[in-house]
Amino acid sequence: MIKEVESLSVIDILKNNFKDEIINDFVINPFNKTIIYEEDGIKGILNYDLIYDRIEINYVFVFNDYRMQGIGSKLINYLIVNNKFDNITLEVNVTNKKAINLYKKFGFTEITIRKKYYHDQDAIMMIRMG
Repeated sequence: MIKEVESLSVIDILKNNFKDEIINDFVINPFNKTIIYEEDGIKGILNYDLIYDRIEINYVFVFNDYRMQGIGSKLINYLIVNNKFDNITLEVNVTNKKAINLYKKFGFTEITIRKKYYHDQDAIMMIRMG
């Protein structure tokens, strides 16, 4: 089951998987939204910001035991189908080929490289225009 939840309700889950500074940004951002994939517990999370007329995906996270089961695809599809915005952006590590291919499957295109976005690694900024 996929559903939108209050972003604050997933903080305990995130504490075990992300650094504190990410969680702090997550908590104080009034534009922040979270979608979860839940089936006998949470298996995946898509976190995004809804900023006026556009969406910025912050991350798609699927727990290790549930990867390669289409959960990431289901979360992204849910976001696209249930939000009628023409502009969805994200950044993805240049080395994360699986995620890049997943985003391309949903019509995202590469628009620029953000140097050292992930400390010592570059990111590809991608956009999906509806």
